[in-house]
Amino acid sequence: MLLCQMMWFDSRQDPARIRLEFVKAFIVNVPGRYIPFMTNRHWFTILQRDDGAFVNLDSKLEEPELIRDIVAYIREKFEKTEDKVQVMIVSSMDSAELLKAE
Repeated sequence: MLLCQMMWFDSRQDPARIRLEFVKAFIVNVPGRYIPFMTNRHWFTILQRDDGAFVNLDSKLEEPELIRDIVAYIREKFEKTEDKVQVMIVSSMDSAELLKAE
């Protein structure tokens, strides 16, 4: 039986510290404006396939999107929205060991 843990990733840290080999998925929460004059939040999942590739399963996409560089993708999300993006990491490793040393 596979047990997973979820960990909030602090946007002030470098995503390159994440030990990707233990990541099962990222759960991402981003701000959005779907209704004029109202700010909403949108959740989506980025799943790591068995071959190690990451796929964006956002329901707002017409089809799943392959992410070629997950570290660059997360950095871009953080840079575009400052501290407004929230990223949760679902992994098979204890959260205390999921990040590489600085």
